[in-house]
Amino acid sequence: MNVVGLLLAAGSASRFGSDKLSHSLPHGVAIAVQAARHLRPQVSRVVAVVKPGAHELSRNLASEGCEVVVCDNAAEGMGASLACAARAAGSADGYLVALGDMPFVRPSSIAAVRDALAAGAPICSPCAATRAPRRCSAPAIAW
Repeated sequence: MNVVGLLLAAGSASRFGSDKLSHSLPHGVAIAVQAARHLRPQVSRVVAVVKPGAHELSRNLASEGCEVVVCDNAAEGMGASLACAARAAGSADGYLVALGDMPFVRPSSIAAVRDALAAGAPICSPCAATRAPRRCSAPAIAW
């Protein structure tokens, strides 16, 4: 099944106060790069969306095997970035949306979502130790 990863990495990080996506984690890898490293092996390809002027981030994500697309209207919000990524990805059997500022989503959780899509789920998401309205354990799939 052709599942394409859509890595949304075009945010402004206004609450963070600086370029969050390029901020280094304790092991020296940028936040968005770590997110890409978890996503890339789980899907057929990754389309990473960045904001205009994010040249270093673009180079770093491309070096991780991502197809990088600049979203000219990224300032309009995540919906604009998602639309840009979907347009750039083109036709696929499924799309797995990941956020560039979430480097700690486990590859096993990503794989579980991919597998649920491959099994025919029209939409799904991972969940861990939710309390309401139902309980599930990681990497469970809600669909």
